[in-house]
Amino acid sequence: MGKSAVVGSVRALALRVLAPQAMKVVFLDIDGVLNSRAWFERHGPARGLGHLEPRACARVQRLCDETDAALVISSTWRVIHKRAAISEMFRARDLTTTILGMTAALHTARGYEIQAWLDASPAIAGLGAIEGMVILDDDADMVHLAPWHVMTDVEHGFTDRELVQAAEVLSRPMPASPREPAA
Repeated sequence: MGKSAVVGSVRALALRVLAPQAMKVVFLDIDGVLNSRAWFERHGPARGLGHLEPRACARVQRLCDETDAALVISSTWRVIHKRAAISEMFRARDLTTTILGMTAALHTARGYEIQAWLDASPAIAGLGAIEGMVILDDDADMVHLAPWHVMTDVEHGFTDRELVQAAEVLSRPMPASPREPAA
């Protein structure tokens, strides 16, 4: 192989390694997903780390590991806590999946907040195309994104049943980008 062929091969490899890859995203609510009423009945109304149920965190980690997905925080926790603090609490519960960011608090249906993040995602440095998504939330305000929503039950949080459902939803084609209707 000649010098130019080697240089071409190295360049092609570098472009493949350095190019943004298509990714899957889990939009994550916290209350009613990573904890539950049953958890609080057993452990009291804990704050901070005690607020997160280890088994629910493990299920989210498993979902991300098995589907090669990353997280975007869509929980109201994003208004109260900085991303670094949420990440630290997650790591303490062995939820170590990358947090890509947090949705903006637009004071509208959560589905529109998620859509705004999706619309802005190409501008996020190094972020490739999004090839799949799922929304884990105990609320139903997902509007046009409802087919990508796995609704958890505040009584039980994120269970094995929802884990299976979420993995299936991540394989669906991405939604179109409708605009929020005028008020």
